[in-house]
Amino acid sequence: MTLQTKPLVSVIIPTHNRAALLPEALHSVVAQEGTGELFEMEVIVVDDASTDASPAVVRRYPGVRYIRLATNRGVSAARNAGLRASTGQYVAWLDDDDLWLPHRLQAHVPVLEANPALGVLYGQYIIGGEGEGNLWPEAHEAPSGAVFHAFLREQFIQFNVCLAPRAVFQLVGDFDETLRTQEDYDMSLRLAFHFPVTFLPGAVAIQRFSKQGRWFSHLMRPGYEQSLPYIIEKALAMLPQTADYAEVRRQAWASVFSRVARGLGRTGDVERMQSHLLTSLQHNPWLATEPWVWRVLQPVVCQVACTLALTSHAPVAAVREFWAAVRAATAGSGLQAHIRRQQLLAHVWEEVSLALGRPGAPQTRRPTALAMLFAVLHNPMKLRHKVTWQRLAQPLFASPRQTRRT
Repeated sequence: MTLQTKPLVSVIIPTHNRAALLPEALHSVVAQEGTGELFEMEVIVVDDASTDASPAVVRRYPGVRYIRLATNRGVSAARNAGLRASTGQYVAWLDDDDLWLPHRLQAHVPVLEANPALGVLYGQYIIGGEGEGNLWPEAHEAPSGAVFHAFLREQFIQFNVCLAPRAVFQLVGDFDETLRTQEDYDMSLRLAFHFPVTFLPGAVAIQRFSKQGRWFSHLMRPGYEQSLPYIIEKALAMLPQTADYAEVRRQAWASVFSRVARGLGRTGDVERMQSHLLTSLQHNPWLATEPWVWRVLQPVVCQVACTLALTSHAPVAAVREFWAAVRAATAGSGLQAHIRRQQLLAHVWEEVSLALGRPGAPQTRRPTALAMLFAVLHNPMKLRHKVTWQRLAQPLFASPRQTRRT
């Protein structure tokens, strides 16, 4: 490949107050294998008005372009500024707290060069931090081709492992600057609507998840529950308003419910979890007719119920009041929904009984046995398990002085 035919890759790194992590990100970029042989790079750091030593960090890397925003405007604005300043044939992205593997561009650039019709290319990343060592997305699940409908149900693509011609970003428009997080998901849906998207197996980056990260920080703030529905609503608006896409819309909104519920489950904020659960079921009662939605409901309902039980002076009454709201929200959904409710309720009472029986739980033994009794009443098959009999028998063998669980 001659010098004239080497494609230029614009690498854009938005950053804000990450002076401690930014050197690792930059080093992983400048150390890319194949630079000067298979491709050239322009590296652009867009500083979203950092107040730390980020400018000094970038100065240690000759040749890296530094753009500083006058005021803090959010990651979408930083991405847009980097995109407008870029000149490469291809655009690649890296978050300031993540890392590229040395072969990241070497693995992807030649594939797009040889197959221009592939459109957007994405690969896998290694999860760092929580869940360390796992690959995402799993190769057998990652879609290729016309992936818009699949992307509505799951965020398969992260921009740290995405490579695309700069022209495709120019065609679909700017990043949405009203979004403080998940702006890459919003963009990936627009890309998937207009272009084929190709999955290439193999890890090319390390994505670090932590409670100090931008996604989790946003998750902890009220308002997270509105971001994903807003993104999906925008994406669905691109589809024709016909009955042909009714099932696509149904699956998309069921997925929104599921993903927000899982996210809120990580916060431990029971009030927000309970509000999301009941509001979603009240506004979309058809969710109770979707079999796979009940698999999502189970951990969410159990987490809320157990927390209510552990923090209430009347644990059984608190759980019964919560369940009455769930039952009211899913009423009238048919026989199958009723059967699933009964199965779920049995599981909820069992989990509450186990939670109240753990060391340090601030309750007496009686609610433990009572909760397990309710579990058996809603599902007698639980009598086949040894732990059921142990919980039911606890009050019979409790010492008069033993008022707390052991």
